[in-house]
Amino acid sequence: SSSSSSSSLGGADTTLKNLSEHPILKFLNGHPHAITLAAPLLQDRSLLEVLALLQSKSSPRTATTQGGEDGVSPGYCSQGLAGIEEEEESVVKILEASLQVSVDEVAKTSPKTKEFFCLL
Repeated sequence: SSSSSSSSLGGADTTLKNLSEHPILKFLNGHPHAITLAAPLLQDRSLLEVLALLQSKSSPRTATTQGGEDGVSPGYCSQGLAGIEEEEESVVKILEASLQVSVDEVAKTSPKTKEFFCLL
């Protein structure tokens, strides 16, 4: 009986180890808000599908290479990301990708809800 118990725990350890090494966790980098936004997407998608969605919304943004006429990416203040540390910029990009995927999902199911968020 104890051997079957330890073998089932070994399976859980392997599953946890595999999950801890999954690229989505590296992408989310432990950011709690990004994880919270990404978690519901797993209801009907695999980890790899959610990772692909997040990566598709995550693009390097700089104030000089992308954006509007003034070189600033839409949605950023006039200083772009120039005024924040590299680590903070990484967190912003992770959160931005998670939020964008979540908003896109809401827009698919309820376009009026997306309009409401825009009013906020």
